[in-house]
Amino acid sequence: MEIVNKFAPIAMAWIMFVVGTTVTLRNFKDILKSPKNLSLGLITQTLIVPIVGVVVAYLSPVSEIYKVGIILVSCVPSAVMSNYLTKSIKGNVALSISLTAVSSLLSFITIPIILGIGLNLINSSEELNLYTLRNASLKIFLMVAIPTIIGVFIKTYLNWLVNKLNKFFDFSSFLLFLLIVFSAAYVEKDILVKGYKDIGIIVFIVFFSILITCKLFLGLFDIDKRDMKCILTENVIQNNALSIIVGGMLFAEYQGFLVLPAVYAIFQYKVFIIYILYRTFKYKQ
Repeated sequence: MEIVNKFAPIAMAWIMFVVGTTVTLRNFKDILKSPKNLSLGLITQTLIVPIVGVVVAYLSPVSEIYKVGIILVSCVPSAVMSNYLTKSIKGNVALSISLTAVSSLLSFITIPIILGIGLNLINSSEELNLYTLRNASLKIFLMVAIPTIIGVFIKTYLNWLVNKLNKFFDFSSFLLFLLIVFSAAYVEKDILVKGYKDIGIIVFIVFFSILITCKLFLGLFDIDKRDMKCILTENVIQNNALSIIVGGMLFAEYQGFLVLPAVYAIFQYKVFIIYILYRTFKYKQ
């Protein structure tokens, strides 16, 4: 748990800085000229996904540690890899980058609120008081929002530098993401091995409940196919490294809270690898 509490926040700050370097102030202005799909993406990411997570947690016949893990997964913004995966399945990359950046900037507000409400609804024995939530909000703001804002300004005014370092940014941020996830998996390895079957089923339910619910909601609107792919990717590819860090900050004295986010992180990429391989094989026929 020590690596999660000490190393991971610094790593996450770098990851979010890299997210910021993928978008300029002009990109935000362009998106705001036609904000419909950005708004729908933010509604699904910050409202519908957490509701699905809380409902699944409430209904799941699993221990409290896994219920809290489900809520942790559902309350975080999308991961930086969602942009690459959106590109891989021919979705709207510009929209994906904007959604990742904006949802990350809002996360210091949304995460504490969703966690507080979610834990109350599942009747968790772990209650978060106002001081704890404010403290978590401040830490998330310093770790996520500030680095993202710095990245946006550097991309806007020092674009030439970002272009030179782009490959390094992408590689280092993804490597750090994996280190956080696998470190958490290692810390919780005893519980992970013991309860993997139950966790696997729950992770499957969480992932496809989010996917199906968001797809049904978005189907109510006239959305371009590329934008639909983008928003759905943003909804299911969660920043589990951040959920692991938040879990480590708030529930450090407990075991098991980080297992589900770690397993979900691995599962979400497995699903996309299978989907991308299927698309590749299908179009070669």
